[in-house]
Amino acid sequence: MQRRFRAYWPDQDEWHWFELDDQGYAARHVVLRSGEPIVAARLDEMIALRDRAGLLGVQLYEAVYGVPAEGLVEVPAGAILVEADEFDHVFRKAINHRKFAPTTTGPFPDGSLVQGTFGSDPSPPGVTGTYVDIGHDPVHGFVDAMWFFQNQVSWPEPGIEAQFRVVGIRPHTLQLRLEPSSTRHARSSWPQRFDWPQREFRR
Repeated sequence: MQRRFRAYWPDQDEWHWFELDDQGYAARHVVLRSGEPIVAARLDEMIALRDRAGLLGVQLYEAVYGVPAEGLVEVPAGAILVEADEFDHVFRKAINHRKFAPTTTGPFPDGSLVQGTFGSDPSPPGVTGTYVDIGHDPVHGFVDAMWFFQNQVSWPEPGIEAQFRVVGIRPHTLQLRLEPSSTRHARSSWPQRFDWPQREFRR
């Protein structure tokens, strides 16, 4: 039977919300520091990413959703029991906040630079975007088609190398959202200026 409670850590000004599984591990964990969500994690999702991508999958998840409690959780004195709907409400709000918060930790924080190679496109050029091989399979990069339109540069052929800036992480799909940086790769002539006809460009 799942148990849900919240408890206050005054030294860090943190409220910890726990949903414990039958064994006493944190199935879901929310941490609000001074009212701001810094953790909104699910144990089953983190385990699934670990199984798919090893340690790197866990690091991507924790970079976005924070580091949950490890091991068995003891219910502290003064803990306040909460109902399932109350916990769900707090968890959903915390998840939505973490999805759009800047990523400042982990191996690929926002603004960091990576080298990569343009790969195949899931759709015709200019429709959705293009994949990037960053050398950390199964984690891959993706550049939104809007970037090429806004910067008026040519669509890259697969195999072209470039430098990219990380602008977001989607851990559930093991994807880094990337934008090509202003620094051209030494072995590449890309990008070239290209005037995109607006009628051919769709998101």
